[in-house]
Amino acid sequence: MVQKLAGDIAKATFTVDSSSRYFSYAAMILPSNDAFIANGNPLAIEIFDEEGNFTGADFTVLGSQVLDAGTEVNDEQQTTTAFFGQTTPDTGTPENGVVTLHPGFIPGGPILSTPAFAQGDFTVDGYQIARIKVEKVPESSTTGGLLAIGGLLWLGSRWRQSLNRFA
Repeated sequence: MVQKLAGDIAKATFTVDSSSRYFSYAAMILPSNDAFIANGNPLAIEIFDEEGNFTGADFTVLGSQVLDAGTEVNDEQQTTTAFFGQTTPDTGTPENGVVTLHPGFIPGGPILSTPAFAQGDFTVDGYQIARIKVEKVPESSTTGGLLAIGGLLWLGSRWRQSLNRFA
């Protein structure tokens, strides 16, 4: 798991072909116990047209699109909230709910009161959770290999930095 802080950029290189015309995504919002973003319609983001031509994608996911999985009560207790102090998964109070829009973190609660997450109120109008851009890159195997290695090194260093911040 790699935590991304506000303003961080992550890149990954994948080989795709037109046999799968659509792009789907899902990611957990941290710190939370069951907040996430995902496209609910698997046919919503077309990256290849009907003739197999790559068209790409470029879109922003807003805080108003954050979903609540309904698996655990959003109590923001350190022992039950991922990346906020939870040491064992699935320790939250079961909610037995369904997927709904997430109400946001508790105003003045433990998460938003923590300096590292003070800017994490994704319920603010226009709050950008992510910008996702799918674009073509040069097909050189050397370039792809260098991007992959460089990306892994960069993500590893960011991961170590984030762990040190909260240790």
